[in-house]
Amino acid sequence: MITRFRKSGALHGLKSVSPVIVSAAAAPEVDSSTGSGVASVSPERRFQMISEAAYFRAERRGFAPGAESRDWLESEAEIEELLAAG
Repeated sequence: MITRFRKSGALHGLKSVSPVIVSAAAAPEVDSSTGSGVASVSPERRFQMISEAAYFRAERRGFAPGAESRDWLESEAEIEELLAAG
């Protein structure tokens, strides 16, 4: 199962981002040419996925300052794991 995010409202949707579950058919396809099993997504899409995950981490901790780098690094690891799992 893949979770994507829908944005709506003012401020580019930052305050109203909500997860939307989509079917596997809409998920990135696995690149079988590399044999690595890593889903092929564009660098822009990967960045967007990490950004959204980091936003939700920050939201869960009440947007308290000082942990932005940790939010990003943990989100990056999470997305890499999800993409590798295909």
